[in-house]
Amino acid sequence: MSSPNIQDTLRDGVEAARRGDKLTARRLLQQVLIQDRDNEVALMWMASVVDTVEDRRAYLLRALQVNPNNDRAREALRRLGYEPPPPGTAPAANAPRNAASSAPNVDADRRARSTSGASPFLVAAAIIGLVIIVIAALVITSPQTAQPTPNPNALSFLPSDTPMPPTASEAVTPTATVFTGIIVTRNPNAQDVLPPTFTPTETEAPTRTFTPTITPIPINNYRALISDYEINNSQPSLFRLNVQGEDERAIGGGEGYADIALSPNGDMIAFVRVIAAPSVAETTPEPDQPTPTAIPQALPQLFIAPIASNGGALGTPVQLTTMLGTQMSRPTWSGDGQTLVFASNEDGDFDLYSISVSGGSPQQLTRNTALDTSPTFRPNTNMVVFVSDMDSPGFTDLYTYDLGTEALMRLTDGEGNLFDPAWSYDGEQLAYISDANGDADLFIANAQGERPVQLTIDDGSAEDRAPAWSRDGAYIAFASNRDGTNFQWYAINLSNGDIERMNSSDRDAQRIVFLP
Repeated sequence: MSSPNIQDTLRDGVEAARRGDKLTARRLLQQVLIQDRDNEVALMWMASVVDTVEDRRAYLLRALQVNPNNDRAREALRRLGYEPPPPGTAPAANAPRNAASSAPNVDADRRARSTSGASPFLVAAAIIGLVIIVIAALVITSPQTAQPTPNPNALSFLPSDTPMPPTASEAVTPTATVFTGIIVTRNPNAQDVLPPTFTPTETEAPTRTFTPTITPIPINNYRALISDYEINNSQPSLFRLNVQGEDERAIGGGEGYADIALSPNGDMIAFVRVIAAPSVAETTPEPDQPTPTAIPQALPQLFIAPIASNGGALGTPVQLTTMLGTQMSRPTWSGDGQTLVFASNEDGDFDLYSISVSGGSPQQLTRNTALDTSPTFRPNTNMVVFVSDMDSPGFTDLYTYDLGTEALMRLTDGEGNLFDPAWSYDGEQLAYISDANGDADLFIANAQGERPVQLTIDDGSAEDRAPAWSRDGAYIAFASNRDGTNFQWYAINLSNGDIERMNSSDRDAQRIVFLP
């Protein structure tokens, strides 16, 4: 069984992979695999952040060796052009690229059986027919059957010193993987709800051609709130800044302000904070009842707090949740400011939950064994867009969930992984991050997820994440490591494509919101 330290490293690695920080994810997951080479969760997540099809296939095959019933690994291998063995069967040491190539020649066996007891006349006729076929084969060259071409699914760069996974020829003894809140096998009885008519979105993602328009307000005239990780601080701190770092100052203390979200009218802020939880390890159980399990001492919870219109003062935070999940992320406000939707692994894997800002118990919205996360309300509607891999294990796309009708619909079916969706304030455009072209880049699409356009190109394979629209739609802010190892804040001018750095610090960018 893995040690608590490995589990902490695994959780950090999964979180880095989920937010698109592949370099950090690979480093942390590799540390886990060095100590626990059969860690199924680490193998699956590593497969999603490596940079080549061969590496991804190797990690998926390794996960399938550890757990031959891992349907998510099996489905991901099929998407890469490799037909895995049947459920419950581990990959063979010399498994071919396509299992169809090793299938027995059923037609030849059938012909042999049919001729073994035939009359001499039929045998002679068969011989004559065979001669004719051979002659025809010498005259006519038949085209070779094309093998499936693996889909690279746009993977980012793998450091050259990263150890490769164990080969398929090594003997593996399945071992139990300590549960960390991420399920890597699908429930065969779970039914995914899809619309009756699903049309895949366009696969092409052209880069945007910028046309001159009315010059927008300079970016340094905007005010914003940012949550950044300071050096040696495990939780992000909250800052107010004018772009270019002018009038930047810390607000609210250093207690933790992750995934900040501003209410529609700008008078409240929601955020996630890790706090100490009471332990029940020493609680005396009732007669004939099992001994309670100790609750982890640090758990993320959802908070809200009033904030001044200029972002200069923060009121007393109010805790909304007392959940036992080890991860929580991305609160988003409904249009009326009365409901928050967020993601949590409360039931063992990430699902969406809602809660009233006036209090009460959270209500679970999605129930499956997939990764459902990063919800964001479309302005003035009951619909949220969120990220999930429910239909393509290991490859995330965008889905919608209507809080009124509970209708669930797949919005995109693109290459690679899509994550970090963000609505424009008019609700007509979606910004998101995709790794379809080799690294995590910024894209925009229309409200239906169609006609995607890539905004960040030629950035030296930098990783972009956490997009946020300015309220007038003139800019999209995003975090990127294009100028170094740390993630810093940048803004792209949507009228001409110019990218400006918003501030300069030694912190690591986490989330940004524009103030009214």
